[in-house]
Amino acid sequence: MRNVSNECHNNNNLCLNSKAFLMSLEIVELLILEEVNAIEEKIKQRWTSIEEVENVFRYKLNVEKRKIIPGKFRFFVEFNPDRTTLRRKPQTITSIVPTFNESEFNFNKINQKEILFNVKLRHSEAPVTFLINNSPLTKYHTLLVPRLNENLPQLLTRESIAFAIELLHSLNDNYFRIGYNSPGAFASVNHLHFHLMYIEQRLFIDDVEFYRLVKHIYRITDKYPSKGYCFLLTESTSDKDEIINDIAKLIEYFCAASLSHNIYCTKEDSKDGNGSVVKIFVFPRANIQGIKEFSSFNVAFCELSGYIPIGDIETFHQITENSIVGKIDITCGNIANEIENDVIRLYSDK
Repeated sequence: MRNVSNECHNNNNLCLNSKAFLMSLEIVELLILEEVNAIEEKIKQRWTSIEEVENVFRYKLNVEKRKIIPGKFRFFVEFNPDRTTLRRKPQTITSIVPTFNESEFNFNKINQKEILFNVKLRHSEAPVTFLINNSPLTKYHTLLVPRLNENLPQLLTRESIAFAIELLHSLNDNYFRIGYNSPGAFASVNHLHFHLMYIEQRLFIDDVEFYRLVKHIYRITDKYPSKGYCFLLTESTSDKDEIINDIAKLIEYFCAASLSHNIYCTKEDSKDGNGSVVKIFVFPRANIQGIKEFSSFNVAFCELSGYIPIGDIETFHQITENSIVGKIDITCGNIANEIENDVIRLYSDK
């Protein structure tokens, strides 16, 4: 028989804990992105100071080995066994458009010491909460959670895309990258978030060739294993809002078509020396995948960009360029070619 009194007691505790968390969130430092000098230094300093506090991180980051795989794509591989054995068990999310479930783990249930600060754009009322990833892949691995207390599912919004782009433009250190895994593309938590990572290596995706497909959308040429699209934004881009709308339109199309997807964002100095350019790569996937394998490696935004974190020493020693390319091929399939006409029609002026 159900113990109703215990259920009520547990629900009351959950409610009280949630209220306490929200109250604590309100007193966290709030930064206005456009007014912060060297925000990357604030991230680094706060992250490093939290790393020294006991029982906040699940492990102290210790990448034991790293190497670049011989071959034309220069895959960058790191061996991080603690990520496999000590991380929180990922959720299995099989719907491309899931609803938020308060009973599952979400970022309202974290240790409050994991919070770095809140950041918002000057013209926005909605803060983005910066949290340490307590099972980090890299130094300064941080989760960006828009509107944390509104319990948004892991579905990209135009507002969150715009914030990610503005954040990258504001970071002076180009080793910071931003990534997103959709439901069905190895998202681990169904609570809207990006990953901010610090990868001290140029990756193959940084040098891929692409061609204009239609309007602001470029297509990665087929000679690379990761198949998908790219959007470009410079600091002086005059039609930034239109490009952000076009990114959001592509994501909406993927969701309507039940296509899981990954996103990788990076910044580099422009070749003409005038400021920087942010590249937003969007990768549709041929298959929905939700259960992570820890004996090998999974293909999500990291792997599609050329960064391969591995938790198994045998896999680390045996992995080859062919094995990585083969797994990416299975993930991406031929879907980018199959939907190309649909994408062109999506952006064609009526």
